Amino acid sequence: MKLQLLKNVRDLGRANSLVEVSDAYARNFLLPKRLAVPATRAVVTAQAAAATRQQRQQHQQSAEMTAAVQRLTGVTVRLHGRASAQGTLFAAVKAETIRQELARQFGLHLPGLRCEPDHLKTIGTHQLTVILADQHRATLTVTIDHAE
Repeated sequence: MKLQLLKNVRDLGRANSLVEVSDAYARNFLLPKRLAVPATRAVVTAQAAAATRQQRQQHQQSAEMTAAVQRLTGVTVRLHGRASAQGTLFAAVKAETIRQELARQFGLHLPGLRCEPDHLKTIGTHQLTVILADQHRATLTVTIDHAE
């Protein structure tokens, strides 16, 4: 019998997934405990539409991230920080600061941005690898000057 799960069922599937189980298992366990409902034609159609919609959203998000990577490549972000006489910053520059500066200086809003290295501790020019959505990478330059 084909069913749509309403809740996560161990060793069977996650909520909203379609599964094929024996009639006895469905009648005696899943249906009485309201863990699943029969997969009617409307449920299967809705499931297929949802999968198509999700795939379209992922494709659009990937295209947006690719465009963002192209805009980021070769960009120089300028920051100011308080530092010791030797050039060591009192507060490290982290990915969140770089994300905020990209939004302020270039209008790029990039939630979930990660950087390698993940923090900078010295005055000067640094090359960073920016990672978007765990697969898109760009290299940008960060210049940190003494704050006045």
